[in-house]
Amino acid sequence: MIYIKKLLKEIENVKIDKEINLEKYNHTSLVKVRFTQEGLISNDEDTKGKYSWVAYNNSYYSYSTVFPIRGQYVIFFKTLIGAKRNFIKSYIEGR
Repeated sequence: MIYIKKLLKEIENVKIDKEINLEKYNHTSLVKVRFTQEGLISNDEDTKGKYSWVAYNNSYYSYSTVFPIRGQYVIFFKTLIGAKRNFIKSYIEGR
């Protein structure tokens, strides 16, 4: 429980494109997570200025990535807080 409180605090304070090492919090399936802002230099209005997250799990051969996905598309959020909430709901709550 102490690990989860510290992890939630770190997620709350993380800045764009800074990684959080989830191994130090004994997370069972993910190694690290990074929150990003998409489309800063893109002309694509669908993703411009929207936020998302990417996490990495440790497979035996190399890191593989985990995105918030609905169907075949990566989900973007209007705010950084929304992206953080989605990650917490998807991978932290109930662990």
